[in-house]
Amino acid sequence: DVDAHHQLAREAAAQAIVLLKNEAATLPIAATDSIAIIGAFATTPRYQGGGSSHVNPTKVDVPLNEIRGHTDADVVFAHGFTVDGS
Repeated sequence: DVDAHHQLAREAAAQAIVLLKNEAATLPIAATDSIAIIGAFATTPRYQGGGSSHVNPTKVDVPLNEIRGHTDADVVFAHGFTVDGS
């Protein structure tokens, strides 16, 4: 069941997140704050390397879409760099 497997992977990733510092009580972000997402991997995620780390995912979430789907805050995106080295 591809959808159930994907949901399990998302739950495992969410439980594995560790907040190292929350200086000045930055988190959680208020619903009225704006969020800047910078970097091409927010729209074209990288999820594997080469050789034995190669995976064939059944689904890949796009981080920018997921962030926008989970907040009413203004989400601004900038590429910040190119993936092709130009």
